[in-house]
Amino acid sequence: MLGYVKIDRGELKVREYEIYCGYYCGVCKSIGKRYGQLPRMALSYDAAFLAIMLASLEDEPDEPVQEHCIGHHVKKKTIIRGKAIDYAADVMLILAWHKLLDDAHDENKVFAKATAALLKGIYKKLRTRHPALCEGIEKHLHKLAALEEEKCAQLDPAAEAFAKIMEIIFAEGAHIILGETNATDCAGATTDSVSNTTPPRDPADFSNLASASSHRTTNFADCADATTDSASGIPDAEAKKQDTFLTISETLPDISPQEALAKIGYHMGKWIYLADAIDDIEENIRSGAYNPLLFRFGYDAGRETPQAFRTRIEEDLKFNLYHYLAMLSNYMNSLDIKKNQGIIENIIYFGLNRKTEEIIAQIEPKERI
Repeated sequence: MLGYVKIDRGELKVREYEIYCGYYCGVCKSIGKRYGQLPRMALSYDAAFLAIMLASLEDEPDEPVQEHCIGHHVKKKTIIRGKAIDYAADVMLILAWHKLLDDAHDENKVFAKATAALLKGIYKKLRTRHPALCEGIEKHLHKLAALEEEKCAQLDPAAEAFAKIMEIIFAEGAHIILGETNATDCAGATTDSVSNTTPPRDPADFSNLASASSHRTTNFADCADATTDSASGIPDAEAKKQDTFLTISETLPDISPQEALAKIGYHMGKWIYLADAIDDIEENIRSGAYNPLLFRFGYDAGRETPQAFRTRIEEDLKFNLYHYLAMLSNYMNSLDIKKNQGIIENIIYFGLNRKTEEIIAQIEPKERI
């Protein structure tokens, strides 16, 4: 996860914001307590969402406490603890470890090499604690690396590899929090639901619906598409013209909370991968690094500028981004959320929607929410 999954603070209640910060700081505290101070640099807002999403299915209420921390010596911060928070902290370190290895290998960064060496012992502990999780992440990272090495010109296989990583993360978290269903079973059956759903009348549908006052009753199945170009994962022109809509009950089978969480992770992974690819277009053009969009849509530096390329493919990108958000929200609606529903809905319906708009509009990262 790359820091894209955040709240829209302006739409969040003060009390909810304090709880959100409690989860964020709780993940940081969990890392520091169990692994030392250096690994706390891996912290991101994505970890807070993972923790809140998993904890929302627990019956036990949050029990915030006020504590000092290494970054705040004077004023105490709200801290929340629990299994979901510890798991989110572990996930962040696992992903940070692989990111460091990737930076060290691809860009020969000295800092990445040095930090990876320092975290090697911690990763061994994490691999012992979460063997299936680590093995699954490694497996799909290898697939993703192979696709990047061969300059895969199809968007969907590359996005699929990252989506499977997110699916495994959420499935394993569901197993830890809820037990019962085997995490591998939850993660193994998910396929890209692009082929099983119908298209929105317009990509803006998700944005308009997101402003509705009652999110839980909104049918976001209306935002999902039915037909894709099988070679690319991009919906074809004929699919966009369809005007048939499914209800949530028709779109989603009767599935367990564990399976729903796995599918939430899967579609969030698709959204994150595409969002990151869009964000990196100009940088990847300059550096020559692999970006599936450049190959899928045939970028030619001799015939168009990076901005002209972005403009040419913008509608396809928006269509896919909003499709992934629609599917994610549908599976979220199938869950029996017991606490912090307002925070979760803020992230999904406002935070991710706003982030999508900012990425398409090319808002500078420092000026985003």
